[in-house]
Amino acid sequence: MRSFIANAPAPNLCQIESETLLTEKKNIINILKLVVKDLIDISLKNNRHVDKQSEYLIYFYDVFENVLNHGFKGKKGFGLGLLRNKDFTVLLDIIGSKSDSAACLNSIKEITEIKSSFGRIRAWIRMCLMQKKLAENFQNLINEKEILNEIYDPESILLSDESNIISGLLVGLNALDISIDLRSEALALDQPIRTINYSLYLREKLPDSEESGISESTDEQRINEIFDQKNYVEELNKKLELKNEELCVKLQSLEKTNCALGEKLSNLKIENVELVAEIDSYKEQVKKIQEECKVKIDSVYQDVQTERDSFNLSKNSLDQMFIDLQKKYFEEQKIKTDFETELKMTTTIKLEQEIALRLLENEVKDKNDLVKLLREQLEQVKGMNLDLINEAKKNETEYKRQDTLVHDLREQLSKFTFEIEETRKQSEINEKELRKKDEICKFRLEQIDSYQKKLTELESSYLIEKNWRTELQSEIAELEEKLSQSNSKVKSMEEIEQKFSISQVENQNLVKKIHELELTLEEMGSKLGMSHLKIQDFKDVNKQIHGFQWESDEKVTMCKICTKEFNVARRKHHCRRCGGIFCNECSDNKLPLPSWPKPVRVCNTCFDQILQNSDIK
Repeated sequence: MRSFIANAPAPNLCQIESETLLTEKKNIINILKLVVKDLIDISLKNNRHVDKQSEYLIYFYDVFENVLNHGFKGKKGFGLGLLRNKDFTVLLDIIGSKSDSAACLNSIKEITEIKSSFGRIRAWIRMCLMQKKLAENFQNLINEKEILNEIYDPESILLSDESNIISGLLVGLNALDISIDLRSEALALDQPIRTINYSLYLREKLPDSEESGISESTDEQRINEIFDQKNYVEELNKKLELKNEELCVKLQSLEKTNCALGEKLSNLKIENVELVAEIDSYKEQVKKIQEECKVKIDSVYQDVQTERDSFNLSKNSLDQMFIDLQKKYFEEQKIKTDFETELKMTTTIKLEQEIALRLLENEVKDKNDLVKLLREQLEQVKGMNLDLINEAKKNETEYKRQDTLVHDLREQLSKFTFEIEETRKQSEINEKELRKKDEICKFRLEQIDSYQKKLTELESSYLIEKNWRTELQSEIAELEEKLSQSNSKVKSMEEIEQKFSISQVENQNLVKKIHELELTLEEMGSKLGMSHLKIQDFKDVNKQIHGFQWESDEKVTMCKICTKEFNVARRKHHCRRCGGIFCNECSDNKLPLPSWPKPVRVCNTCFDQILQNSDIK
């Protein structure tokens, strides 16, 4: 499988390492494609179940481990000479950075029997296969290109574009059902990495045109190969007959499904008629409900309008009453303020009168003191008179003068007493007037309290009318809700009509599908007829298998596809189908041909044609 160059000049070590990595990459990817295909074929034969001890499953583990190991150098790589016994903890850290893989690795860490880092990677591969997440987790690993550049060689598989092809191949393994006990296989997981055994997929090479002559033994081998091809064609005929039988069974099942679909169609038609009748009845009910709702709404609107008119009239009258009462209230407040000012004036006058009375009393006291002094003086004068009786005669004129003075003093005393009595009378009159004014103020205050009570009564009546108005509004809202409910019913009826129309469309689609199935049945019958013709054509082609001519190496100097010239590094290879000469890159495909029992080298054009023909079949 590996293509090593002979008799070439010795290049540098880096070039040799890169070339070996490239050849290993191609071989590993090709082997992985074949292993995945065989695994899927085995699983389809066993109802998607694969035994854990299957040879192809173990071979897949080896190949996938070599995919992860290809070009691995670690954080401190020492080249390709130390591929084994490496520390894969860095790769485990990258895998564990994802949430799905982290949970898987945590469960693997609990298995103490697995000690090496690569053993945990092997356990992770098996867990992902069981959980059907190997393709998803491998794609997540590939996306970490920046980290992988540090631990892998640039020519490695994980850093190449072919890694996306591998993730696409792994998607097909999601169909497999595998059950593995990791604890029982823990010792096998810690073993070193095994090299790929290519013996399962190695094919015998045909002799190139470079060899001189063909011996008699090769002729006998060719005859044996032709007989093998004949047997191969007979086996193909048997397989085609089995396919014919299977197609007949499918035809019978399709006829049964056709009958069942016809019965379903008749049932759907009956249900259609019933739905139409129900829709008509629902429409009549909706019309009746709409008419009843319209009558009720008209009556309610009339009642509401009359109530609104009466409410507006009562509101206007109440507003006028309220305005009049407000005016009266403001007038009474003005009167009250006037009375309060008058009361203040009277109180001030009363205070002034009290002050004046006090002053008069003080003056009266002073005058009484003067009277007492005068009496004392009179007594003194009498004593003096007794002493001066003898002198009285002498001083008669002086005595007369003293009499006149006493008479004046008495007159002054009488005047003072009269003034005091008048002031007392005036104070009594003022007190009576103050009492009358107090009574008038009390009467006005009582009137104000009565007006306030009337105001409160009017406010309560206004609140009652307001509540009545809110109740009317709530009733109107209820009626509107009923209207909305009726509208929703109408909408539901319209939805039923739409569903009915959709069911009609579905019925039409079912009729079309039945027609298409009938056409497919006819096509299947025609294909069955064509298959017999193809078998005969295949037999005719088998006779002409070796009819092509091999091109001579001397005449051809460049590849037919890429037009690159051949040299020591770029060797010539014959296509076993068309006989043309191509380079290794343009003929790096192998397929089983009718003339060869085993897969042989085929050019890219023939490879594409064979694949197209197989797809068409």
